[in-house]
Amino acid sequence: MRQAERAIFDLRRGLPILVRDNGSTTLVQAVEGLDDKALTELRTLSGSAPRLVLSSHRMAALGIADASAPLAITLSPLPDSQQLREFACMRGAHLPANARQAVADKASQAAIRLLSRAQLVPAAIACAVAPAQAERIAAEVSRGNLLAVDADTALELCASGPGALTRISEARVPLAEAENSRFVLFREADGIHEHVAIVIGNPAEWPLDVPVRLHSSCPHRRSLRQPALRLWRAAAPWRRGDQRPGRRHPALPVAGRTRHRPGQQAARLRAAG
Repeated sequence: MRQAERAIFDLRRGLPILVRDNGSTTLVQAVEGLDDKALTELRTLSGSAPRLVLSSHRMAALGIADASAPLAITLSPLPDSQQLREFACMRGAHLPANARQAVADKASQAAIRLLSRAQLVPAAIACAVAPAQAERIAAEVSRGNLLAVDADTALELCASGPGALTRISEARVPLAEAENSRFVLFREADGIHEHVAIVIGNPAEWPLDVPVRLHSSCPHRRSLRQPALRLWRAAAPWRRGDQRPGRRHPALPVAGRTRHRPGQQAARLRAAG
């Protein structure tokens, strides 16, 4: 499982990884951040023609609505890296008429799941390792220049859900209408996902604790402040002690989700068409 977790970080760094499945080996690399030099190196190292692997959601945006799994697309001639990125996430893009599509193998499907877990655009370049390149690939793995992971292990990691949260730090951050406020930072075990809890008031004085989650992939001062202030204003009867039977009070704890990649939500919306 540790190898799969490390593979996520290599993909985020723009490095290729080797995915193994029942004796077959495939080199995969994220389309996001790919340049022509890296594309050429990947093709040379594998000794085979690259294929573009896209999620079923992206295929639907490209007009292929019946795809229920990621598809591997063979393009001839192979486009440059910029065109590949357009196929992966640009609105209004269309595949060439001569593009050949097939259901992606397990290694390529594992790559798409890892990319999603890494908060990258779920699009990969996959190259099956040719027999003539097997020794060179093995040497790269043994020297630590290339990370290898089993497809089943990668899929298991991606299906395991979010990791345990660790409380990292907290600080007092006064808001305009809620001076007694604190921001608490939590981080998941994968080191990628982070969560922020906004705590208004003194928890020891809360008669009722009803948490509310607010999601944002690009939090900033306004997106964090305004929901908290709306809750604070709505809670005026609660603060005055107006607790009539059956009355529902808004929650004061406000939880939001942050991520290391602020543009990820926009990229996912583009990928979805």
